[in-house]
Amino acid sequence: MRRALVIDDELDICLMVTKHLQNLQFDTHYTLTIKEARQEVSISSYELMLIDLSLTDGSGFDILDYMNELNLKPKIIVISAYDSEAGKALEMGASLFITKPFTIKTINEALKTLNFLSI
Repeated sequence: MRRALVIDDELDICLMVTKHLQNLQFDTHYTLTIKEARQEVSISSYELMLIDLSLTDGSGFDILDYMNELNLKPKIIVISAYDSEAGKALEMGASLFITKPFTIKTINEALKTLNFLSI
């Protein structure tokens, strides 16, 4: 089963995206902080990560750095209200960048682009 991790400090976004990915047969977990995310990726591997840039205990860029340090290469979708950060996110290893607010349709389009969804 494909595994996904959602990292966002907004619980409602975590729950919405997690539920949707579970409906698409992903084994999906979420974390609300960088600290929790670092712990999660140190004990489990993920094929897909959705990372918000603005987190309560730092930046999603910190997670991208951590993934690079560990030499882990999941597909990463960065989510942010600030589209000016797209270039930096992609340079740091993100596969795609989605601007908030987003919809389930936007997530599906991203999953199609990354070959996780064929419909």
